[in-house]
Amino acid sequence: MGGPRLIGLQSKVVTAMAYPEGIVVVKMEDREAKNMFSDALLEGMTEAFVHLEQTPGYKVVVLTGYDSYFSSGGTKENLLAIQGGQARFTDYKIFQLPLDCKLPVIAAMQGHGIGAGWSLGMFADIVLLSEESRYVSHI
Repeated sequence: MGGPRLIGLQSKVVTAMAYPEGIVVVKMEDREAKNMFSDALLEGMTEAFVHLEQTPGYKVVVLTGYDSYFSSGGTKENLLAIQGGQARFTDYKIFQLPLDCKLPVIAAMQGHGIGAGWSLGMFADIVLLSEESRYVSHI
């Protein structure tokens, strides 16, 4: 059967670990941006979910963050672009990844989920929240 194996992603901020039982843990770990939707995080998440779509044998995905951060939502630049009318919230397809995934996605939100980062977790099939973290979405 073997043990867990690291999936070879190009991303430096998103990792994926496959377990023999068909479980894949996708970990967002953009420490510089505190898991805001940086270009690196968006690309890494896309890469991970494309791999999941193209690889048979997986049964479930666990999406998680690191330390006290699940996801901090949009970057300052992204939010200003949305406010200025140069971009729309729906331009960033990161939310579609867990929603469109053919496998069940569990958002293990062990850390803070802020704004669009909270929404990302809510798009999973199952959401687990921690008692110690903050989950905030502003209108």
